[in-house]
Amino acid sequence: MNNFKSILLFLLLAFNSTAQENLVINGDFEEYWACPDNVTQIERCKNVYNPLFYPPPAWSSTSDFFHACAGFPSLAGSPYNEQGFQLPQSGNGYLGLSMSKSEFNYYNEYIQLEFSTVLEAGENYQFSIYVNLADRVEYTSPNIQFKFIDSNLDYNVLLSDIMDADVKSTVEFSDTVNWEKIEFEYEASGGEKYVIIGNFDGPSDTPFTYLYNLPGISDGQTTYFYFDNASMIDLNVTIEFPNVFTPNDDNVNDLFYPKSGSGQIETFYILNRWGNVIYESDSNFVWDGKNVLGSQAKDGVYFYKVVPKEYVEEEKDTYSGRFHLMR
Repeated sequence: MNNFKSILLFLLLAFNSTAQENLVINGDFEEYWACPDNVTQIERCKNVYNPLFYPPPAWSSTSDFFHACAGFPSLAGSPYNEQGFQLPQSGNGYLGLSMSKSEFNYYNEYIQLEFSTVLEAGENYQFSIYVNLADRVEYTSPNIQFKFIDSNLDYNVLLSDIMDADVKSTVEFSDTVNWEKIEFEYEASGGEKYVIIGNFDGPSDTPFTYLYNLPGISDGQTTYFYFDNASMIDLNVTIEFPNVFTPNDDNVNDLFYPKSGSGQIETFYILNRWGNVIYESDSNFVWDGKNVLGSQAKDGVYFYKVVPKEYVEEEKDTYSGRFHLMR
């Protein structure tokens, strides 16, 4: 029974130590209030919002939530849906929006994501999200843009009339198979609690690039993007570890893992006093006190070494330190 509890605790702490640093709530779009059974139901995804008034006028936003729970066939399914076929970047769900312009119409959809805490003025954050161009489009556009705001409001005007983007991507996506990553640093003004994704430029400033002809598609200059796995990391959080570790199966301090900054770690090593690596990982930054052979490590002094991710500003290539293992 104690072994079962230890394994369960290990799994829970392993998850928390790698996931808690992402400030985007439900950033993998797996959790939902209700399974989507049609398009335009983006707010069925937990902590995801449509910032434009609904039901919409002709120019408003009807962005989409796709999930495998919708089944097949379904307009809101995953991987098959109204826009074609696309496997999630991970998991079972993702979001989507369109943008278009023609002689008679200008139309943009938006996705609003929520952070678990307000951003601190002057602090630097790293935002990233995976993007994929849908199958059923003849055009693409580089105008995937980002606006950081402090309130969850429903607007009833074109966002391009009242907002300017804080960050504008310059990538012109054309791959309908592979997910590509948008990543950038953002210095907070202070108080931001949400980010809106979409196009904030007017018609004359929104370029579209023709890709190929698709029979049956006649929507003017229209494109559609899928989004998955959004992340917001506080770059000002330092990587810290405890200095004592007691893996004695009492469910207290049985696991060695970073107290903060786990989201900034690329690779994690545990070394013995002779400098030999006895544990390493590039995904699970938790050590249970066993060596690579599965044997219990003896009491004594051990060392950790961490290779930080590229965006962490640090003079040294690694963080390192020592700690005591006591059973």
